[in-house]
Amino acid sequence: MAVPHKCSCQTQRNDAPNDPAVHCSFGDFLARRGEWGAALICYERAAMLAPRSTDALNALGEALRRLGQEQKALACFARARECGDGHAGLESATRQT
Repeated sequence: MAVPHKCSCQTQRNDAPNDPAVHCSFGDFLARRGEWGAALICYERAAMLAPRSTDALNALGEALRRLGQEQKALACFARARECGDGHAGLESATRQT
């Protein structure tokens, strides 16, 4: 899988400042470089824009864990589980009708 270039990710963030997927992608890029503090900012923005996104919440939790903020990380992981369960329940209810 190709790793996006930093300038390309920054351009996408400028072009779509309210797209949580763009912020998660840039956070992933920074995390792969070991820049967890900068990645945390991206994941926080993604989680703010999409508070029920399991991807954003899990990524935010991992960044917090890597930065030694275990309690906050555990809270993010728990929230991601809650949101994931809600989505799974909705999909199975839709299939049954």
